[in-house]
Amino acid sequence: MILKNNYQAIEPMSLIVRAEETKLILPSALIEEIEDFAERNSLAVVGHTLHDRRPLHRCCPACLKAHILKVSEELNLNRKLVFQLSRTLPSPIGHNGYYIDEDKLINANLLYKIWKRK
Repeated sequence: MILKNNYQAIEPMSLIVRAEETKLILPSALIEEIEDFAERNSLAVVGHTLHDRRPLHRCCPACLKAHILKVSEELNLNRKLVFQLSRTLPSPIGHNGYYIDEDKLINANLLYKIWKRK
């Protein structure tokens, strides 16, 4: 399968900073999963952190958004928090019903239905 939609890659720390700027308090488990997902699915290393020189990865925002919804469901996070966080990513949920995590193609249709229904 070829994913034909193109979106500018996102560096997850910028998403976390945007969330903090809008007064969203993200659980540490979600922050860790966002960072792990970006590392697993890195499209590019765009720099390093100043304090510990960790690489800053960029990943697909549509795939990240789908993964955030999946993890949020697993962690049973507050729906309002997740909705506000997802609004900071200007992309759809996955690509035509799917998203990629490492070497796995994951069906995001169920995620889309769950989050549109709530």
